[in-house]
Amino acid sequence: MIRAALLLLPVLLLAGCGGADPAPADAAPGGGPDLKAAYVAQATEVCRAAKTEADALVTPTTAEGFPPFVKRSVALVTKAQAALSALAPPPADQAQLRRKVLDPFAELAGRAAAYGAQVEAAGTDQAKLLPLLTQAPKADGIDLVFLRQYGLGVCADVVEARA
Repeated sequence: MIRAALLLLPVLLLAGCGGADPAPADAAPGGGPDLKAAYVAQATEVCRAAKTEADALVTPTTAEGFPPFVKRSVALVTKAQAALSALAPPPADQAQLRRKVLDPFAELAGRAAAYGAQVEAAGTDQAKLLPLLTQAPKADGIDLVFLRQYGLGVCADVVEARA
């Protein structure tokens, strides 16, 4: 039972976000820098790196392996969220990106940290861990359609695969 329930945890790995390759464009119409393309490229790199780390995590099959797995997963989510939040979105898109992606991702990172603390407190006690398996935070509120339309399709794919 615990083995099957452990398979639910990869939801935490949403941060393994990776974007679709941006259209090759160095300049916007009018000759200025294409801020959106630059942002998409940077965000895509963050997402690909997080996806690589997430793919390397091995889902535990024992109660002893669960807390370290959650700790690594939470660290990955937190790192990816911080890296994405540190990027400067194009001013024209900033409000939408915040509302549809960045703020919900920050909320997820906070819920993941709280969940990690609960798992750590449970230790390897299966009676305490079992109920926590179904309480792993979900990627609620992250707008996958918007991510794809914005050019961050791999981010959306990873979020969807981990949900």
